[in-house]
Amino acid sequence: MFKGESYLLEILTSVGDIKGRKKFQKIVHLLENKGMEPIYRYKYHHYGPYSSDLQLEIDLLVHKGLVKEEFENGTYSYKITDKGTEFKEKVSAYNNINIDKDLLIKLNEKDASFLELLSTYVFLRDYGRSEDEAKEETLKLKPHLKGYMDKVLSFYRESLLN
Repeated sequence: MFKGESYLLEILTSVGDIKGRKKFQKIVHLLENKGMEPIYRYKYHHYGPYSSDLQLEIDLLVHKGLVKEEFENGTYSYKITDKGTEFKEKVSAYNNINIDKDLLIKLNEKDASFLELLSTYVFLRDYGRSEDEAKEETLKLKPHLKGYMDKVLSFYRESLLN
């Protein structure tokens, strides 16, 4: 009951706000990969894994007044509203929300480009690519983000494989 909404509201409660649609998508994708119950389906798009279902759910939360969306300097930001907090508290008894909050905070501290590269690499690993194959293919898809690769691989090994 309201599983996706509960997860998204819990994510926003835990970090305060998320700046960027792309960043929100990547954070949820990576949390699902790390153990949060998978809810959304992802396809590969220009900026890496993307879920139209996830974006629709975010848009519905905004429409219902549970999440506030602001657009400033070309970037969307999201934060839970008082109404969203009340809703989350009401439905929390029906949902067992399991989110790695330490990982969530680390992900939210990263910039969108880092998360784009990391999420792309993880997406390729999920589709059976070896570490080397995933790295090579990620760099082919994202040559402009090559400078992040060593840090992405290090973060992946330290934070997502454990």
